[in-house]
Amino acid sequence: MIFITLLAFLAVGSDVFPQNFVIPFILLLAAVQFFLQLFYFMHLKDKNHAWPNAFMVAGIFVATPTLIALSLLLGVVKY
Repeated sequence: MIFITLLAFLAVGSDVFPQNFVIPFILLLAAVQFFLQLFYFMHLKDKNHAWPNAFMVAGIFVATPTLIALSLLLGVVKY
């Protein structure tokens, strides 16, 4: 996970890659790091953790459309 973080910093700080490549690349690295941290730091890989796994997955499925809807709403309505 430290390697993934260093890779993201190098992609932004080096100015070698174009911005059209760097932004999706960092988002991909963030998604990979998110799932790695869920499995290793939140112990989702361990057995007998069915209920915490179910609650986390349900939370992700509720939060994702909520965040998308709120970002679309804020993009349409300008304060």
